[in-house]
Amino acid sequence: MTAIQYPRVQQYIRSRIGTSVARLSHHVIDSSIGLFMSQWDCTSEEQLLQLISESEDAYADLIHRTTVKETYFYREPQMLLFAVTQIVPRLLAQKGSLSILSAGCSTGAEPYSLAIAIEDRLGPAILQRCSVHGFDVDPKAITIAEKGMYTRHALRGVPLSIQEEYLQKEKDKPYYHIAPHIGEHVSFSVANLIDKEQIANLDSFDIIFYRNVSIYFDELQRKAIFRSLSERLNEGGKLFTSSSETLPHDIGILRLVQESGVFYFSKEPIPEVKERRIINPIIGKRQKHVPLPTRIREHRKRRETVPAKWVEEPVRKAQEKSPEQIAVQQARTGSLSSALQFIAQISPDHPSADRLKIVKAGILFEQNLKEEAKSVCEEVISRDPMSTEAHIILSMIYKIDSEFDKAVKELKTVLYIDPDCWIALYYSADIYMQSGEKKLAKRNYQRVIESLEKDTIKDYLLIFTVNEQTAAQIIRLCRYSLSQI
Repeated sequence: MTAIQYPRVQQYIRSRIGTSVARLSHHVIDSSIGLFMSQWDCTSEEQLLQLISESEDAYADLIHRTTVKETYFYREPQMLLFAVTQIVPRLLAQKGSLSILSAGCSTGAEPYSLAIAIEDRLGPAILQRCSVHGFDVDPKAITIAEKGMYTRHALRGVPLSIQEEYLQKEKDKPYYHIAPHIGEHVSFSVANLIDKEQIANLDSFDIIFYRNVSIYFDELQRKAIFRSLSERLNEGGKLFTSSSETLPHDIGILRLVQESGVFYFSKEPIPEVKERRIINPIIGKRQKHVPLPTRIREHRKRRETVPAKWVEEPVRKAQEKSPEQIAVQQARTGSLSSALQFIAQISPDHPSADRLKIVKAGILFEQNLKEEAKSVCEEVISRDPMSTEAHIILSMIYKIDSEFDKAVKELKTVLYIDPDCWIALYYSADIYMQSGEKKLAKRNYQRVIESLEKDTIKDYLLIFTVNEQTAAQIIRLCRYSLSQI
């Protein structure tokens, strides 16, 4: 295993912008830092750290080199157009004007997509009543956004008619420029999502788009960011996450709503929760919830009298963990880069090698390294066409990229192998719902509920844990979806 060359610099970056760089492999970050040091004539970590603490330009350059910038126009178009055609008119009927935020907008494709979609679907008069603001932690990305110049690759999801009307081709250059009358309604700034003060200093908004960003943060940071953004949301406002980020943010801060196959969060009063009571499984009586400190004290007292063999047995079992179990445990605790480094140490001839490839693919997918994850999955499938996990990860990649036909094909393969695979049933139901095939969606939502209500739940994706709370959330979402069909 190659040692990390610049651990202090990596830690400095994480402390400033969160764990987003942890979603890249350490050697990739080291490579970026090495190029930075060469350009800025730094010969040591100490010199680099001093430079970025004193020079805003150097700091901005380093952030630009070590953050992910995956963005394109009209991403997840169904959600975008639902917000524009349903939520915008609804809120405008209550207010004279609307303010819309794109949080973590990178080079600006999402804010411009919103402004274009509003004028295209609702007309110039409606766009006049809307303002769209985007911010990102990377100053260089914001500079690109303010220029409004993009390559054809960034426009791959935009219908040709939209491109011709709202994006002007630069003469003799491979760039397209946002039409000036669209740019007038879009503004940008530099802000850090994990900096509470910076977020608190933003204006308030009626609609917030926070999509495909939270995957770069750990659980605690996700909750803190979601709370900060919810505080910038006006009463009755709506917040959109990507379809794959819905469940992790259903934490009681905002009300989760599903409409026309799209999930979003709404800022409305949440009913008070009555005092929670638990049922003792031994005596069956309802008991008052015991505060955590009291439970800890009682646990310590009981631990003093626990027989030694009860302590030794779990330790022995932990020492017997397979490489696959160790990698999964590291991934589940948030140490994705460490898990990848551990996997790299295992010999290709090891009995767990094939299963470790699945774990690797899952981690790469979590890091938003979709092409790398896809390559690993395809390698696994070439060796084992019956690998349900590899097909599932491929389907999720296709779903995020809006390649729904390919996603459904992979999910059908999974259900051929394992008809009760709840993950395949859930995602296929979601796709059917979006495409208007309500009969198929209804059937699969019902099968998801049946599968999750069984005593045992198979953890197909290895690093995606399914605890009772998550299972209950999914069942609730399925029942809600069924009520809308």
